[in-house]
Amino acid sequence: MRSEFRVSSQNTLIETALESDDPTGQLRELALQLKRDGVSQHTIHDLFDAFRARLSDGEQPGYDAILDTMDQIVGWCSSDHAIFDGPIPDQDDSG
Repeated sequence: MRSEFRVSSQNTLIETALESDDPTGQLRELALQLKRDGVSQHTIHDLFDAFRARLSDGEQPGYDAILDTMDQIVGWCSSDHAIFDGPIPDQDDSG
């Protein structure tokens, strides 16, 4: 139940960021705060991706801001905008 509360709370923070005058900037700040709180790159990406999926229509307001922030989370941007130092590490170590 605690995990469900955390996800619900984070979704509320994403919704608030999307309603702001600078959704991309606010989403970036949220991702940076989650990183400072010790949340993994993979978990942050999954959180944003799940929220993106809820905005099923790419024309919905905020969709591009979510995608832009996801790009910054995985490093598909200039290095000065990247939130982490590299791409998401593989979850499968069986190689």
